[in-house]
Amino acid sequence: MRSFAGRYQQLTGRLPTLYGGELLRAVGVAGRLGCGRSAIALYGATLLASVVTRTGTDLAHLLLWQYVGADQRTPGPAGYPLEAPGCGRVDISALVAPGGPVVMWTGRWAVRPAA
Repeated sequence: MRSFAGRYQQLTGRLPTLYGGELLRAVGVAGRLGCGRSAIALYGATLLASVVTRTGTDLAHLLLWQYVGADQRTPGPAGYPLEAPGCGRVDISALVAPGGPVVMWTGRWAVRPAA
């Protein structure tokens, strides 16, 4: 993964985002594997910092939290949608990046290497 992240950065000038969930926690990933941000799958009503850490990241580098899957077996956070209008049951993620939507709109969430 680190070699992919390095090559991606070389080609785009940005670090990729690492997505994962239970597998990353099961194998004990100890970092973002060369990626700038993380998007984690953690189905449930609460985003626990201790579980985020076991996924190889921290809250400061977390971009998205996938809180519910298409199977809908686990309820999401109170007040958050469980379906996408016109699509029905799908995997849904919440933007949790520090700075929120403004950071996304300006592209600052994508970590760029120092010049």
